[in-house]
Amino acid sequence: MAKELYLNVDQGKLSLPIQDGEWVIDGKTTYSALEMLLTASAACGAAVFSDMLVRSEIDADLKRVDIEFTRVDEEENQARPIKTLKLIFNVDAADENAERRSSNLTRFVSRYCPVIQSLDPAIELEEVVKFV
Repeated sequence: MAKELYLNVDQGKLSLPIQDGEWVIDGKTTYSALEMLLTASAACGAAVFSDMLVRSEIDADLKRVDIEFTRVDEEENQARPIKTLKLIFNVDAADENAERRSSNLTRFVSRYCPVIQSLDPAIELEEVVKFV
């Protein structure tokens, strides 16, 4: 059975119920809905990438995922959807072999991440590994 998901709406304010209360979605004190979509894409990609590091027995650790994105110009589309999304996987690798093998894992991220697969195919997606 799927987990029940819903948003509360109170006088136009959106909130997501969490264990200890509510997560207000306002783009000011917390993330906006767009930022949540971008971070969900990065979190899903990170989970896939980390899992592939473990399954491939690569001596490397994913330390952080940086997110870069652009939006469509307002003249083209007033909603300004995402145009490009770049996920940068910051990896601490033990040696050159681990670096080489880690770099090859980005090809699995889109294939196994349902969040990224759910994005508009018009979004230009780039996944890169940066060694730290």
